[in-house]
Amino acid sequence: MMEIDGVELSNPYADDVAFFYGKHRVLLKRHCHRAFSEAYQRTKAKVNAEGWWWPFD
Repeated sequence: MMEIDGVELSNPYADDVAFFYGKHRVLLKRHCHRAFSEAYQRTKAKVNAEGWWWPFD
């Protein structure tokens, strides 16, 4: 745990990596992985709805 300018920088999860963007904590597995997975699924659904070819299956 660390504190800079009154903002506590800590990671409550032993199984995840945290990095900080200003005072905001971003968790690699919980936030970034979820964001990429959701973007992949939404893009795939849009491509299929338009009848385009999706090469990543």
